[in-house]
Amino acid sequence: MQAIEFTTTVHNGMIKIPQEYRSAVRDEVRVIIMKEEIQLAQKEKLIEFLKSKPFSIQNFVPLKREDIYASRK
Repeated sequence: MQAIEFTTTVHNGMIKIPQEYRSAVRDEVRVIIMKEEIQLAQKEKLIEFLKSKPFSIQNFVPLKREDIYASRK
């Protein structure tokens, strides 16, 4: 078995095989997914990004404090 390694992004559950490897991948293959861990600095960047560009949800009504804690009783 020959190993080919490349980095790609998953889109809608699909992995795009780079053009240079397509001729080598014709039949059945074994796929091993190794997900990169997000480092703390990347998490902090993500938080800063979300703070600078928050999601806008129409008709959003935040929970009241008493509603949050009512389920604990």
